[in-house]
Amino acid sequence: MSLLFIVICIIVVSGNDNQKIDRNQYFVCEFHTPRKCQIENEEGIKAFLKSEFPNYPMLIHTNSDRAAFVFYNIIGQKIEEISLLGLKQSQIENILEKRGFYNENPSQFKKFEELFNDEFVMNLIK
Repeated sequence: MSLLFIVICIIVVSGNDNQKIDRNQYFVCEFHTPRKCQIENEEGIKAFLKSEFPNYPMLIHTNSDRAAFVFYNIIGQKIEEISLLGLKQSQIENILEKRGFYNENPSQFKKFEELFNDEFVMNLIK
């Protein structure tokens, strides 16, 4: 009886801890960023995302009412929306990598070091 309980607990914990994401269903990502945001330079956003994650179709919406990634499948149905407020750079990168992005060469972004480092957090400017 106790062995059955342990097996059930392991299955429940392992299932909740690392939710599997089917990368094949993700086709397009929209990146929404408000006008008043720590990242105000639209060209900087485009350069960072196009250079760092060139294999992934992405639409960038500046002057949006939210800071979020919105993911769609190949027929245009929304799969999920993830708010980016309060997330650090490493957390944002993990969100993208789990859904099929890859980090080509982060060392090429010397000019973005001030914006994108471990202390960077996506927040609105009030």
